[in-house]
Amino acid sequence: MARRNRISLAIDGGGRLAVAALLAGAAAWPAAAQPDQSRMLPSLVLPPAAATEPQGFEAMMRAGDTAMVRGDILRARTLYEQAATIHPRSAGAAIAAGKTYDPNLLPAFGAGPGLADRDKARSWYGRARAMGDPAAAAMLEALRQGS
Repeated sequence: MARRNRISLAIDGGGRLAVAALLAGAAAWPAAAQPDQSRMLPSLVLPPAAATEPQGFEAMMRAGDTAMVRGDILRARTLYEQAATIHPRSAGAAIAAGKTYDPNLLPAFGAGPGLADRDKARSWYGRARAMGDPAAAAMLEALRQGS
């Protein structure tokens, strides 16, 4: 039976790249080549800010997006408002919450007029604008023009 070598890479405690060559069938990494969990590389998928966001925020926003696309506006509203509560400096959460009230946008998601509330949409968009989000000003203008 042929033996194959395997090369593994890890970051050691000093931030240096450690290379471990293991023979096929080896039971475990040598202790020196074990990756240090406190020095892990940043995610290649998530934006850098995701690491500083409150725990659960991103999952809550994604779940809200899923609910919105499915037309479950009340669930999306609840999720976005909770996300805005746990991360009050998130203009994205404020805009998302505002969209669940926006009479100009709700029909695109199959929602009837009973779920719209222009004043609440204006309040959420205003909150995002106060945080400096340029998209919020456009949302407020569209809301104003739609009245």
